[in-house]
Amino acid sequence: MKLADKIMNLRKQKGMSQEELANVFDISRQAVFKWESGEAIPDIEKLKKMALYFNVSLDVLLDDKKNITYNTSNEVKKTYRDVYVSDITLDPEQADIDHDYINNGKARKDKYDVNQVFKDNLKRFENVTNVSQYSRVIYLQPDLLCYFFIDDNNKTLGFVFDDAEQFVCPFENFIDMNVTHTASGGLRGTSGETDLHAIMISYYDKNGEANSYDIQVQSAVRVYIFNNILDKSPNVKAYCTQIRRATLNSIAEIQNALNLLKANLANKSLTNLPAIDVLTKNEAVKRGQKDKQARIAKIEEETAILRKKKRRKWIIIIAIVVIVIVIIGVVANLLPPSETPPNA
Repeated sequence: MKLADKIMNLRKQKGMSQEELANVFDISRQAVFKWESGEAIPDIEKLKKMALYFNVSLDVLLDDKKNITYNTSNEVKKTYRDVYVSDITLDPEQADIDHDYINNGKARKDKYDVNQVFKDNLKRFENVTNVSQYSRVIYLQPDLLCYFFIDDNNKTLGFVFDDAEQFVCPFENFIDMNVTHTASGGLRGTSGETDLHAIMISYYDKNGEANSYDIQVQSAVRVYIFNNILDKSPNVKAYCTQIRRATLNSIAEIQNALNLLKANLANKSLTNLPAIDVLTKNEAVKRGQKDKQARIAKIEEETAILRKKKRRKWIIIIAIVVIVIVIIGVVANLLPPSETPPNA
């Protein structure tokens, strides 16, 4: 039997995927695929590690005359729980909504103290979200009500936004996390900066099929802090720079947390795992969406009232100016014409 077939049989006998075996040997899944297809062979150090890991002799691995059979009756079949994925995606304007502001084409003129806003947000976010139920919470951005969580009690991880868990992945289903940072092409004076951040979590579904969950955030557009002259405002640029740095730090923190989780779970079997209640989570998402729509409607109503007040204010100002002009004209007409002194 060829080495390629032996590696495949050993992996299947242990109930492992190519991705999981790749993690054990700190290589790519493509490398394992090449081993099992005969396109490449492991180096001697990898073979020694493999013999130790699968509890077989190096001689058995290298001798084509010796077989390693794959007995399906002895196979360790890995089971997976349901992964919850809602059909809601993160709103690109969520940060504005979190600050009670809707992009209606009108730019604010407010001046923001960057550090103070971030501190105030953290306090407010902790008050409106039940973060105490999780073992660890990492906010994606300091002004965005969206965070990554790890729940050691239920052995799950995922993302929360719109006041509900939108993605819940059991520990045993998790495969890997990939991130891409791209520049948007110069949004509001941020040309050349990476202001679009895409996170992809790959996982196994209940049937053992690989899937992925994607979430994207941006760190350039914040309507609620724009001044009238967008690109020339140092306040806006400084604010967006702070958000970008914080976003990159948060993503790196999530990546480190997941790498540590993978390392801790290697070769461990999880038992007595609670099922994920999909119906309950769907109801929570519906409530979150209903509350969000109600909040947006309230913001729009308050914005409409402010607009009416501003229009009324300008109408009054214009009316006063017109009245003053009319009074000046009337007074000018009532005054007797000035007499022209006779020529000397």
